[in-house]
Amino acid sequence: CRLGPEGRAVQAELARSIRAGDPVRGWAEVMATMMPGLLQRPARGLWRVALGPVVPKDSAEVLVTVEAEDVFDVEASLPRITAPTLVVGGAHDAGYSRELFEATARGIPDGRVHIIEGKGHATVGTATTMHLALGFLLGGAARLAS
Repeated sequence: CRLGPEGRAVQAELARSIRAGDPVRGWAEVMATMMPGLLQRPARGLWRVALGPVVPKDSAEVLVTVEAEDVFDVEASLPRITAPTLVVGGAHDAGYSRELFEATARGIPDGRVHIIEGKGHATVGTATTMHLALGFLLGGAARLAS
């Protein structure tokens, strides 16, 4: 329902880097936070090299997204969601905590949560997750039919 404190901090660093004229440094930080803990430090340098040729020097449009996501918070509106909802998150997500995923699901009248251990923000979208979502959807369709 909103970005967590750690995610806000990473995005704030991205915004600072963009404003300072070094968007590659900011994006390297974002990408490194998605790596397992011990790999984060060495990953920063590798991401700088990898992203250097592809990150546009003028990344002003990213600032608009960062600012919008920073104030985005729909927690108070969650009870208005009427569709059965499955919130899927990774236990090691740098931007959203387990507690935030759980609170989001609790705020939705027919909300459920599934936390995938060992996964982070970038790695939660796997075939297993797709099967989980499909099972949730089909289970809902079966409930409606009976």
